[in-house]
Amino acid sequence: MQANRSILIADDEPDIREFISYNLAKSGFTVFKANNGIEALELALQTKPALVILDIMMPEMNGFEASKKMRENITLDHTRIFFLSAMSENMARTSGYQIFVDGFLPKPISIKELLSRVNQILSDDIN
Repeated sequence: MQANRSILIADDEPDIREFISYNLAKSGFTVFKANNGIEALELALQTKPALVILDIMMPEMNGFEASKKMRENITLDHTRIFFLSAMSENMARTSGYQIFVDGFLPKPISIKELLSRVNQILSDDIN
């Protein structure tokens, strides 16, 4: 059985979203893109990605709310989630939402670090 290599990236900044999706696609991942938490939730339910990368601060529905709603949906049980944000990890943790995600990466983003974390989190699912 082939591992699910699909990733949903949700960020309201088009340049960041395109930069990350380009690099993930170049590395062999199928990439879905969302502009905000509402789109991310809808796309996640439709596509059942292996991983969702969420910006925390987005309009309409932020990353905290989107991750909570994803975790409440049984069809997304096997989907991994991590935050990508300019907000510090400590600030994110104090919000109490760390229980809904599998990791955190700070902005500005290092593509090398992102790819390393993505590969690590998805290989954990295979093992």
